[in-house]
Amino acid sequence: MSFNDQSGLGRVGGSTFRSRGVKALTFAAMMVLASAAVAGDRVGRFCPECRDQGAAQQVAVSTAKASFADGESIGRVFVINHLTEQLFAFNVSPGNSRPRAVLSRMSPDERAVAEAIIELRFAWEEFAQDLGALLVEADLTGNALTRSPVSFTAVDAPCPVGTALDFHLAPHLMADIINQINELATAAAETRLDFMPGASFRVDRLGGVGVMMPTGGFVAQWEPGSARGPTLFRENFDVSEHPGPLIPDRLIFENNLMATLDSPFLPLFKVDLIPEASRSAGMPLAAWHSGAEANRCVARKLEAALNELGATYHMPPGNPRPMAFPANIAEPGSGPDSCRRLMAAKLGGVTSHKFTINIPCEET
Repeated sequence: MSFNDQSGLGRVGGSTFRSRGVKALTFAAMMVLASAAVAGDRVGRFCPECRDQGAAQQVAVSTAKASFADGESIGRVFVINHLTEQLFAFNVSPGNSRPRAVLSRMSPDERAVAEAIIELRFAWEEFAQDLGALLVEADLTGNALTRSPVSFTAVDAPCPVGTALDFHLAPHLMADIINQINELATAAAETRLDFMPGASFRVDRLGGVGVMMPTGGFVAQWEPGSARGPTLFRENFDVSEHPGPLIPDRLIFENNLMATLDSPFLPLFKVDLIPEASRSAGMPLAAWHSGAEANRCVARKLEAALNELGATYHMPPGNPRPMAFPANIAEPGSGPDSCRRLMAAKLGGVTSHKFTINIPCEET
C-alpha cells in the first residue's frame, strides 16, 4: 500500500500491512495515547470524500472549529482519505470570525503515523469481521447460564427463563458474556492486529483510530455518519416476559481496542453494554429505571433479583419509609379493582430502579 501526501512532500512510500507484525509500546505509551493524543495539538479526521485541497480544507476548518469550541488547543489537522490514500496537513488557528487552515508539509514522523492509522483502520475492519463470525458461532448466553444459572425465579407466574431481563438483573451473567467477548476478541486480534513494532494503538466507536509512536502520534476521528457497526455485537433473545414485543429483546455490546501492550502482544479491549440500544421484557433497559409498567412475571423477577442485592422498596418513590414488596400483583389492565402504582427500589439509600406495578386498590 502506498499513500499520496497532498501536503507538498510527494508520494509516501508504504508496504502491505498484512505482512507486518505489530507489537505495541508500553503501558505508559498506552496512557499517553488514551489521553494526551486525543486532546493534544494534533488531530486527524477521516474524509473519504476529500479528493482535493479545497474539500480537505473545509473539513480541517470544521474540525478546528469544533475543537476550539470544546476548549481544545490544536495547531494541526490531518485530513485522511483512507480510500484514495490521500493525506492533507493544515496548520490551524482560531482566526477572527472562523478558524484558518493553511496547507503545510507533513514531516516524515507525521506521515508514518497517518500511514499506520490507515492500515490500522483496515486491519480493524477485518478483525471485526473475524470477531463477528466467532461471536455468531458462540452460544454466549447458553454458556453463561450453564456456568452460572439464574438464581431467582418467579414462583407465582408463568415466566420464561434465560431472557434478556434475567441477564440485565444478574450482574454475574452480564460479566460472563463480557468475558466471553473479550476472550474471543483477543483470539481474533492475534491474526489481525499483531503488526508494526514500536507503536501503541487505539480504536473506539466514538473517538476514532489512534496511533502513538515513540516520536508522537494522534487520533483520526471518524468521518461524519460513518457506519461503525462492526464494533457492535447483538445478542437476540427468542423469549420475553412481555408477550409479543414489537421489537425482539436484545443486548447490544460495543467492543473498543483501548491499547496494545508489548512482549508478548496483548490487546486491551473494553467491552460495554449499550443500554440505550438494548431491550428487555419488551422495553428499553433504561425503562426499568424510570417507571416502566411491569406485569406479574417481570415484577416477581425484579423483586427476587433486587432482594438478593438487599434493596429496599418505597411507594411512592419519595416515601422515606421502606415497605415490603406487595404480595398481590395484578396484570396490567386487570380491571377497576387494580390500581397502577409507581415503586422505587433503593440500594444503599440510592434509587436503582423505578417501575410501575398493578396491585389491589384497597392495598394502596
